[in-house]
Amino acid sequence: MLPLWQYEQRRDQDESRVNALGIGRISLYEHHAKATGTTDRFFPLYKYTSIHAKDESELSFLWPLVEYRSRKGAVTSASLLWWLASYEHPEADYSAFYLLGGSKMAMVRRMTSPRESVFEFNPVLPLYRYQHETERGTSWDLFGGLVGIDSTKEQSRVKLLWFISL
Repeated sequence: MLPLWQYEQRRDQDESRVNALGIGRISLYEHHAKATGTTDRFFPLYKYTSIHAKDESELSFLWPLVEYRSRKGAVTSASLLWWLASYEHPEADYSAFYLLGGSKMAMVRRMTSPRESVFEFNPVLPLYRYQHETERGTSWDLFGGLVGIDSTKEQSRVKLLWFISL
């Protein structure tokens, strides 16, 4: 028989734990609070974790349906069904957004950093790409590079059929 609930408190370590419908970590519900952080989960619906010293938190709901992470009150990542939509902002000067894919092959990709900025739209094949790099300049192209422009401080080039540059 499974215990209906269990409560444990350690005053010397400022820690408490509540479990329901199970034993210890093998239970459907768990709430574990200590001085360094809190964990709250109801398997398989949600899990919430907070680390007080780093001011970080993480929430997942029907994993991998929704996942959310934050640091010092700012969102560091969020995703919906891994690949459907995801957002990353791990540092103050870097962010990335993906729609229908979680990598460079996403249907829509937007990435910004101090060194470069990229926007891509790839419905089936690469359709449109815009890229700005601080050292190299700006470029955009259509149909995977079939037509496009490369611009630097010194010159601008029109690209036709990948290999013809004007």
